Amino acid sequence: MDEMRQPGELPALGGGIRRRTFLSVAGAASLAALWQAALQPDALWGAPSAGGGAGPADLPEVLKRLQAMTRLELTDWRFHPPDLPHGENPALDDRAWPEVKVGPGTGRQRHGAGWYRAWVTIPRELAGERLRGARLQFALRAGPRVRLFFHGGLVEQGPSQALTPVPFAEKARPGDKILVAILVQPGANGHGYFAGAGLLAAYPRQAVDPGVLHDELAAAAALIAGLKPPAAQQRALAAAVAALPFAAEPAPSAAADPVSNAALRAAQREVEALRPWMKEYKIWAIGNSHIDLAWLWPWTEALAVVRDTFTTVLQLMRDYPGFIYTQSSSQDFAWLEHRYPPLFREIQQRVKEGRWEMVGGMWVEPDLNMPDGESLVRQLLIGKRYIQSRFGVDVRIGWNPDSFGYSWQLAQIYKRSGVDYFVTQKLMWNDTTPPPHQLFWWEAPDGSRVLTYFPHGYSNGANPVEMARILADYAPETHMPGMMHLYGVGDHGGGPTREMLDSIQRWKQPAAVFPELEYSTAGEFFAAVEKRRAAGLELPVWKSELYLQYHRGTYTTQSDTKQRVRRTEVRLHNAERFSALAMHFAARPYPREELNDAWRRLLFDQFHDMMAGSGIAVNYREAKENLRIAGMYCDRATAGALADLAARADTRGPEGAAVLIFNPHSWPRRDAVELTVELAAPAASVKVTGADGRELPSQVLERDARGQGFRVLVVAGPLPPLGYEVVHVAPGEPAPAAGLKSSQWQLENEFLRLRLNPENGNIASLVDKATGRETFAPGAYHGNVLPHAHGRHAWAAPLHPLPAEGNVLQFFRDKPGEWDAWNIQADYEKYPLGPVTLESITLAEHGPARAAIRVVRRFQSSRFAQELRIYPGVPRVDVHTVADWREQHVLCKAAFPLAVASEHATYETPMGRSRAPPTPPPRRRWRSGRSAPKPGRIFPAAPAASPS
Repeated sequence: MDEMRQPGELPALGGGIRRRTFLSVAGAASLAALWQAALQPDALWGAPSAGGGAGPADLPEVLKRLQAMTRLELTDWRFHPPDLPHGENPALDDRAWPEVKVGPGTGRQRHGAGWYRAWVTIPRELAGERLRGARLQFALRAGPRVRLFFHGGLVEQGPSQALTPVPFAEKARPGDKILVAILVQPGANGHGYFAGAGLLAAYPRQAVDPGVLHDELAAAAALIAGLKPPAAQQRALAAAVAALPFAAEPAPSAAADPVSNAALRAAQREVEALRPWMKEYKIWAIGNSHIDLAWLWPWTEALAVVRDTFTTVLQLMRDYPGFIYTQSSSQDFAWLEHRYPPLFREIQQRVKEGRWEMVGGMWVEPDLNMPDGESLVRQLLIGKRYIQSRFGVDVRIGWNPDSFGYSWQLAQIYKRSGVDYFVTQKLMWNDTTPPPHQLFWWEAPDGSRVLTYFPHGYSNGANPVEMARILADYAPETHMPGMMHLYGVGDHGGGPTREMLDSIQRWKQPAAVFPELEYSTAGEFFAAVEKRRAAGLELPVWKSELYLQYHRGTYTTQSDTKQRVRRTEVRLHNAERFSALAMHFAARPYPREELNDAWRRLLFDQFHDMMAGSGIAVNYREAKENLRIAGMYCDRATAGALADLAARADTRGPEGAAVLIFNPHSWPRRDAVELTVELAAPAASVKVTGADGRELPSQVLERDARGQGFRVLVVAGPLPPLGYEVVHVAPGEPAPAAGLKSSQWQLENEFLRLRLNPENGNIASLVDKATGRETFAPGAYHGNVLPHAHGRHAWAAPLHPLPAEGNVLQFFRDKPGEWDAWNIQADYEKYPLGPVTLESITLAEHGPARAAIRVVRRFQSSRFAQELRIYPGVPRVDVHTVADWREQHVLCKAAFPLAVASEHATYETPMGRSRAPPTPPPRRRWRSGRSAPKPGRIFPAAPAASPS
C-alpha cells in the first residue's frame, strides 16, 4: 500500500530526503504543476547555493508571479456537518451556516467531514492577466472520499487519490457565478479533511501560456540544480528569468500590470536554448495501477476494482493511440477470464499489439519474507504458466513494489524461475537507513543476480516539474541519463487518468523544453540499461536481504492467519509428496486439479496485506474459510495416498494393532508422535514395539470408557527419509525410559539437564551434558539509543541486564507513531513494563515418553501457562505456551540470552540461509557511509561493491 498522504502534502526535497515517495496531484499539462506549486512554493525551488548552482536569485519570485497568473485560491466557505441530505441543492439557504477559511493565508488549516458551499465569481483578471476566454478548471484537496457539485449537479466523486481538476469554464466570462458544493465524506476512521480548493487558468489563445512557461522554468531549474551542467545552461536560465519584467518586484496584487506577450515570448526564446541539453535525458513513463487484492476492502470489491480499472485503461488506449499499460498479478486476469470474458479477450489483443505489458509473474504480489520457499516458487510457477498459456508471454520482470521487505534468497528464486529484473520501491520508506542504490545487481547466496531498480513510488502523476526534480535526484545516483517513472492512481486501482495522459502528450512533444518523455514499458527501460551496461556502465552489487525498516509489526499481527498459512503450506507439501509416492508405488491417480486449486487458494492468502496482517477483519474471516477448503483438499489427498501405501505395507509382527508412522521429510527423524488406536479387547494400558521387536518409549494420554480406544504418545525413530516404520500397540505396561528424570524444578534426558528458578519460573540452567556447557548467559533487557552526530541513531551501552536465564517473559510499551497494527518502534526496548508474577510451578507429567513442568505466570490482566517438555532420545526442550492475552498497546517477548560468542549468526531464509552479525555493532554503516541501524537486525551488513 502506498502511504495515506493527503493531496497537497509534498515531502521535503533535496539532500534531506528521507523517503523518495513523491506525490503529484494529477492535472492537465501545466495546471497540475501550478496547483502543487501553490501548495508549497518553496518546494519548487531550494535556496540558492554558492556559485549560483541552484539558479538565479530572482527565480522564486518569477515562479510565484507566473503562478499567480494561473491560479485563484478559494478561501471562503460555509460549512455544515455531513448529516444534511442534499446539501448541494441551489435552493438551500446556507446564510446561517458558519463561515470557514481554508488554504494559503489561513495557516493551512484543515476542516473535517461535512458540506462546504461557496458562490464562485469568475474575476476579470489574475495578477493582471485578463481571464476572458481562458480555460478554467476546478482543483480540490480533500478526502478520503469526496462528491463535488456545480449548481446542484454532480461533476466528480471518488477517493482523494483519484481526484483530478475538473472543467469549470471552457471560455471564462468574468462576472459569471457558479455555486460550488463539496461533500467530504468520512473514512473508515471516522475522519475527513478539507484542505482547500481553487481555480486553475490556461490561456490557449496566447502564443506563450504563462503556466507552460512556469513549468519549463521550474523543470529546467530542478535539473540544473541536480545535474550540475556547464555554465551555459545556467546562463540560459538566468537570461529567461531576466527577460520577465517582474523578476525583482514584490508579489503581485489584483491591480498588477499585465505582463506583455512580448516579455513572455522573450523569456520563452531564452528557455528554448536549454532544449538540446534537456533532451539528452529521458523519462520512460510507465502507466500502471497498483491494486491491493484485499486490504481495506474484501477481495470481492478488489475484483470490481480490477474490472473498472482495466475497462478504463482499454478506453484510454482507444483515445490515446500511443498509451501503453503495465500490470502485474495473474489473479487479476484469472478473475476477468472467468467473469468478464469480452474484457479479457480485449486485453489479450492489446498484449499481442505490445500495448499491454505483463510483469510480476507471480499469482499475486505476496509477502516475501514469511512464506516458505516452495510457496514463492509456486507463486512464480503457477503465475508464469498462467500468463504464458493465456497471453503467450514469458514474464521476465519481477514486480513487487508494495511488499514489506525481501528475503535474500528471492534473488535466486527469481533468477532460476526465468526472471532477470526486479522492481520495487518499498525500501524508500525506510525510517532509519536510506537504501544506498536505486539501480544495482541483487546477488543471491549462490551468485545468482537480478538487475534491480527502485523507482520513486508507484502512484505518481505526470507533473512535469515533479518528474524533472526526481530525474535530477536519480540520474546522479544511477549513472543513467534517465529514469523509469510509474504513473497512475493505485492501491484501490484507477490507473492513469486523462489528465496524466494529456500532460504526457503535452510534454512528450519534440518542441517541449523538457527531457525526452515517452509512453514506455519496464522492459524497454531495462533494455536501455542493458545497452548502457554494454557500453561500460558498472553497477554496484548488493549481497544481502532487502529489509524494510518500517512495518516491523507485520511479523506479529493477525497471528492466527499466519499460523493457518504455515500449516496449509505443510499440509500441501505432505499431500504432494505422499500423492506422488502413491502414484508411483500404488498406481493411485494424482489429484492434480484439487492440489492446484489448494495452491491457488494458499497463494492468494499470502498476498502482502493478507499475510502481513495489515487488512480489515473481513479478509481474515474469508482467509480462514479459504484455507479450510485448501486444507480439506490436502487432507483428502494425503489420507487417500497413505491408505493406498499402507495397504501395501508389511504389518506382520507381535499381537496388537499395527500402526504406520510416516516421515514426510527428506532426512531421518526421531521424535514424539501421538497415535490413536482401537484394540480388539479392553486393556488397562498399552505398550508399543517397533518392527524389530524393541519396545519404544510410550505412555497413555487418554483411554475411552470402554477401555479399547487409546491415545498414546510414543517416541519413534529414527524414521527413514520419506519413509515409514510399522509399530505395534498391544496391551501391557510400558517400561520406564532410561535417562528421563523429572521433579518439580528439574528435567533431564540423555542430552540435556534443565533446572528452573523457583522464584520466577525462568529456566535457571540448561546444560548440554555432552560438553557440560551452560546454554544461557547474562543478556540485555533493553538498549539505549543515543542521537548520532548527523541526527540519526547509534547503539549505546545496554541497560537493565538480564540474568543468565532463559524463557524470561518481557513486556514493552507498544505505541508506534502511526500504522498501529503494522509498526513496532525500533527502540521499543527502551520502554519496558512489569512486573511479572509467578503463580505456580508444578510437575505436570512424568511418564516413559515425556516429562513436563507447568509454569503459570501473570502480567497485569494476562495469564501465561507454559509447559516445558522433554523426551527420551530427543535433544530438545519444547516450551508450549497458552496465553490468555488481555492487554492493549503491549508487546510480549520470551527472551533466551544465549552463551554464544560469534561474529556471525546463521539465519534461515526461504530455501536457503544467510550469515550476518547476531546484533548490529556500533557504527555499522552502509557501504556509502550513511547512518547506522537502530536496535534489532534492521539492515544486514553491507557487502563490498563489485563491478557488474
